[in-house]
Amino acid sequence: MALPISPFAPVDKQAVMGRLEATGSHDPDVLERERERMLAAARPGWIAGVVLISIGIALWIAGAGMLAGLLVLALAVWLIYRGKRNADAIESGFAEFVKPPGL
Repeated sequence: MALPISPFAPVDKQAVMGRLEATGSHDPDVLERERERMLAAARPGWIAGVVLISIGIALWIAGAGMLAGLLVLALAVWLIYRGKRNADAIESGFAEFVKPPGL
């Protein structure tokens, strides 16, 4: 399974390991650069969550948009959770890929 194009789609450890294997190299610098690319692709979901939290709080404080603010806050929490989970999957896939055999 290839890594998804959308930063909001879930990423699994096997996809990360496949992408690292597709580099065709075991050079630590090449693998680290690919890991950074994958993390950069996952980052917009987290950033969108943080922006939506500020919008949700502003709507909540305004009073007229309390329900909308609550819904925006719920979406923001989900986006941050998804971004964190994707980053964790990338890190664990990378750690497993670079782990020496037999450990």
